[in-house]
Amino acid sequence: MAKAFSKYLLIQYADDSQILLSGKINDLQDLLNQAEIALKEAKTYFQVNGLNVNVNKTQCIFIGSRQLINKIPSNATILFDETHIKPSQTVKNLGVLMDQYMLFDHHINHVIKKVNGVLFFLNRIKDRFDKTSRLTVVESLVLSVINYCSKIWGMTTKEQIDRVQKAQNFAAKIAYGGARKYDHVTPILKELQWMNIETKILFDLCLFVYKICNHLVPDWLFKFPTVGDVQGRPTRQSSDLFVRRTTTDMGAKSISIKGPRVWNNIPTNIKNAPSSKLFKKILKSYLLENKLQ
Repeated sequence: MAKAFSKYLLIQYADDSQILLSGKINDLQDLLNQAEIALKEAKTYFQVNGLNVNVNKTQCIFIGSRQLINKIPSNATILFDETHIKPSQTVKNLGVLMDQYMLFDHHINHVIKKVNGVLFFLNRIKDRFDKTSRLTVVESLVLSVINYCSKIWGMTTKEQIDRVQKAQNFAAKIAYGGARKYDHVTPILKELQWMNIETKILFDLCLFVYKICNHLVPDWLFKFPTVGDVQGRPTRQSSDLFVRRTTTDMGAKSISIKGPRVWNNIPTNIKNAPSSKLFKKILKSYLLENKLQ
């Protein structure tokens, strides 16, 4: 299918296909026309190959700044198979709720609601578990949900991250056992060897960059050139990853920019770890003792 749609940015996972188009707000109608053509071609391709496209499950979303999104007419739709598809405010992508502004408010609301329900229940029965079992249950049912795709939703605002931190604090006190409501959570997190939310976001981001730099993920996913690659002359920073300039706060939080910036602040011995397993181990030890920007 990728060859058939070489003129579009196509992303596929299992039975889910996404077509990404970009353009300027002044060319909105051309963008809508392109989307309609792409969907028509997709339907034809699937039918030829004995597959059907579920129009009722087909969604579209405009992603951009509030200023740009506000310029899009409320009646803008995409015609697909005689159905007018209205833009959604959020779409679910592999378990992550993505909104128009990529602030992930909806995703975090969903995560907090989900884990709080589990935590309130576990808090009532926590004394029925020994400490080891309680820790395993909390990490499996709560921490795994909170940490899922943190390098993606970590682009959100500090206020939203603080909300997630409160949920993690609640989880830590339940996992630890014996903690009172107003006890300070930092010693508990340290005892449990849990990174706080901001640190875990940086950890996951660094691990992602490590995998890219060591070709442990597909090369087309991201490319991080070094300063030497870009400048073409040797300097003391030649081996650092090149950090592109950006004029927006959203751009500064993106993986393509924040990833290299954070990576450059990691000690060289950690970056040179011979395996991802060892990298994770020594990076976690470092982050539990040091603040990384």
